[in-house]
Amino acid sequence: MFNLIGCPLLLACMCIERYLAVIRPVLYMRLRKWEYRMAVSAVVWVVTLTFCVAAGTVSDTPLMMVPISILVSCLFLIMITCLGRILSSLLHQSPAHLTHLNQARSESPLKRKAAKNVLFVVVPAVISYFPVLFWCVHRSPILPVKGKTNLLP
Repeated sequence: MFNLIGCPLLLACMCIERYLAVIRPVLYMRLRKWEYRMAVSAVVWVVTLTFCVAAGTVSDTPLMMVPISILVSCLFLIMITCLGRILSSLLHQSPAHLTHLNQARSESPLKRKAAKNVLFVVVPAVISYFPVLFWCVHRSPILPVKGKTNLLP
């Protein structure tokens, strides 16, 4: 249970931090203090331990998987959004990098390397979290049946 909740939460935090560093560098410089990072890490640990304790007390495992799948799906969408915006920013040409004569693109090797690194994060994340997102979206986990709420088998 710990790995099922803690890993996506920490990955989402890292993606948000990268997003701020690339897209909003001035805000990132203000929020870069270690105190903020420690506070976010503490919140991640509290959420993770709460889910672990709840999983230990709830005897119906499929019932516990519903909030976990929703949380992981939301975190996956946050990660993909942040990494997509970073990739979009890296692939857009800056006006400072255009040549005067022919307005041709002058590709930066650092931008290409950073874009490859982002893709190296996106591909495993999609492979890992897409099945959970697919299950959460296309197979409704809770359906009302005669006034009761039951989980699908």
